[in-house]
Amino acid sequence: MAEPTKINWRSHRFLLLDLDDQFRFWARTLFYRQGVGDVLSTADGFDALHMVDRTPPTMVLVDLVIGGMTAADFVTRLRKKPGRMRQIPILLLAKSPDKPAIYAASLAGVEGIVVKPISEQALIGRVAKTLTGPERLVLNESFVGGDRRQAERPATAGLPPPPSSVGSAPAAAEMAAPSPRGVTPPTGPRPAFRPRPSGGAIDMGDIGGAPQRPKVRDWGDEDIAPAPKAPERIEVAAPKAPAKAAPVELAAKKSAQPAPAPAKVEAKPAPKAPEPPPPPPPPVAAPASTLDDWKEALSPERKEKMREEGPPAIDVPKLLEEHLTWLQSGGQRGFKARLEGADLSGMDLSNVNLSSANLKGINLSDTDCSGAKMEAADMRRGRLSGARLAGADLSHAQLRHIDLSMADLTGAKLIAADLAGANFSKAKLVGTDLTRASLLGADLSNADFKEVVGLTQPQLNKAYGDKSTKLPAGLRVASPEDWSETQ
Repeated sequence: MAEPTKINWRSHRFLLLDLDDQFRFWARTLFYRQGVGDVLSTADGFDALHMVDRTPPTMVLVDLVIGGMTAADFVTRLRKKPGRMRQIPILLLAKSPDKPAIYAASLAGVEGIVVKPISEQALIGRVAKTLTGPERLVLNESFVGGDRRQAERPATAGLPPPPSSVGSAPAAAEMAAPSPRGVTPPTGPRPAFRPRPSGGAIDMGDIGGAPQRPKVRDWGDEDIAPAPKAPERIEVAAPKAPAKAAPVELAAKKSAQPAPAPAKVEAKPAPKAPEPPPPPPPPVAAPASTLDDWKEALSPERKEKMREEGPPAIDVPKLLEEHLTWLQSGGQRGFKARLEGADLSGMDLSNVNLSSANLKGINLSDTDCSGAKMEAADMRRGRLSGARLAGADLSHAQLRHIDLSMADLTGAKLIAADLAGANFSKAKLVGTDLTRASLLGADLSNADFKEVVGLTQPQLNKAYGDKSTKLPAGLRVASPEDWSETQ
């Protein structure tokens, strides 16, 4: 485990090509937590080739099943690109037992084969090993692997010939030929050769075998005994006799309760008297919600404080006023706020309006954003650890892989927000509205969701947590181990 610590993860950019969007989100979340600088993700091979042209990655993980083309075609086209794309490390993700497809993709030039499903620790370890010591996978009719010493193994324990020659008489003769050292091949069934944990040779004949097929439980084999239902009906029919006595007791109680009944009716008007006063206070105490109210709340003293707390290169008050003008004019005047990657940690941004702003990668750690309006804002990969977001409106915002650990989300609106891969560790979630929010791959570990609003089981089916996750009654979330096994 010493090798992963030597890797500068932030300097790497991964390309993840897989048709399974759930696995892509899981892998992206895992890589971002490891500190990887960027992860390009797509399901189509042509889109992936365009991504490579725009932003070249430092490593590629491609599944056997992709859109637009085969995995072998993609690897072949990638290797034909000029520059370092010919030597970039490529890992093939194989879940299908299609041996010819695996052989063709490996023949195009990959550094290893990763069999799915795979645990988080195993995937990070395999990626780290490939980055620190990339070694092209060697293919031969007798073996497949990165260790050339495996060439000394008997020919009967290796890889079958290419798909075009499988089943032919010459191929069968070659498989039965003795090894180069003259060792007589063993008779009987060949022992299964399994990949070494260190990433050594992989026997293609063992991929997709019967042991890897998931066991399907046939619920129709369970015996259902209808006999116990009979005594239940008999017991229910027995207590019919005392039911006649109940009206007598109720009648006696009703005759004894006429006096207190009017007393309660007279007491009801009394509490109704204080009800009129409460309506006036809410508008006075409510935070500024309209654009004009927010502009009036930005006093000269607060502008000066923002300039002192904000970064020297950004005039935050002027940027907020221009963004307000842009919102009011429908984009005709002013300009849209762009704070991508800005560090505004520790500032007072309460009640500001940053709806539809570009806030990708922004640092708002320990920032006061209570009552702020950030509807439809792009805050992907933002850092809001310890931020105060009480009463804030982040409805329809793009919050993928956002860090909300220890944030105060009391009464915040996250309606229909994209929270895929978000981190909620130790966040305050009393009254938080999560109606229709996407929690795909979100980490709910060490978080209390008992008092949130709008949370349903379908939202939790693609999220994961642990024993410290607290949910409303009747809801459950999968553990990281269970979630990864579904890939």
